[in-house]
Amino acid sequence: MTRFGVQNNTLTLIPTEILGFRLPGIEIPGIPLPISGLPFNLQIEKATTGKNGIAVTASATDVVLPAEPPASS
Repeated sequence: MTRFGVQNNTLTLIPTEILGFRLPGIEIPGIPLPISGLPFNLQIEKATTGKNGIAVTASATDVVLPAEPPASS
């Protein structure tokens, strides 16, 4: 079992059990996961796990998105 953390814009895998054995109170160093080249210079803020995988929350500043084209008649 694992959990995920974020520090300094780096997603980190944090083991909470190894080979089926829980690790209460044992601090195992996190394993950084390389994520680069995110669009809009996104900065990772939070990561959680769920039944569908990893959900990552990120933010960006000074992003200019193209205007929506006018609807055709």
